[in-house]
Amino acid sequence: MLAWNELDRLIDASHHVLLTTHVRPDGDALGSELGLAELLIARGKTVEILNSSPTPARYRFLDPDHTLFHCIDPADPKPKGQPDLFIVVDTGTWSQLAGLAPYVKTIDYPKVVIDHHVSQDDLGALRLVDTSAAASGMLIAEAYRALGATISARAAQALFIAIAMDTGWMRHPNTTPQVLQMQADLMERGAKPHEIYRLLFEQNRVERLRMMGLLFDRIERFQDGRLVTSYLSWSDIIDLGAHPMETEDFINELMT
Repeated sequence: MLAWNELDRLIDASHHVLLTTHVRPDGDALGSELGLAELLIARGKTVEILNSSPTPARYRFLDPDHTLFHCIDPADPKPKGQPDLFIVVDTGTWSQLAGLAPYVKTIDYPKVVIDHHVSQDDLGALRLVDTSAAASGMLIAEAYRALGATISARAAQALFIAIAMDTGWMRHPNTTPQVLQMQADLMERGAKPHEIYRLLFEQNRVERLRMMGLLFDRIERFQDGRLVTSYLSWSDIIDLGAHPMETEDFINELMT
């Protein structure tokens, strides 16, 4: 049983909460941040989200006004405000905090890790870690229940994305009955899977498609077809006018 009561106490005692996640954030990371931010805002807290990497184009619809997700200034990698509670979601390792790590090491106020990964460092934080959870989004949804909070439509959409992306749109082995029950609950609270799917998978830039074509063109097979490899170089990405984060999911194409 995770110590949600301790998180509740820390939130009660805070005024300004700093949220972050791992470098090169994915759907689970960003969806969990947004879902948790909604909970904190509903509790009357000032929320600042500061990440070590910019938001990938694919997920910018989560923050259409560009007012929520912020990327650190390399020359001054620290928050704008005066936080009194720090929460990191979807990672618990120093390396994954990248450019924000030096600031985090100076923090003298409470820190919390909410994560589902096995790899963990000692961040000097309250650890709300469940490695059996399919996604950090599952843990944020659990926090809502434990803290007696109401999931808004925006939070439901964000948490649905978090869970869907870390379960391969509910097709990976970590898709348990509990995952499907949670997704059904999030739909009842406002998540719209058809809309989410269109925003995530049906708005590709042509540069990404050309990069995928290059990847397919370089496929090689070994071990009687049981091993398939391909590659993209940094120069390929630059020449095509693409972005490294647009390679997300490419590994899944090879796995088919």
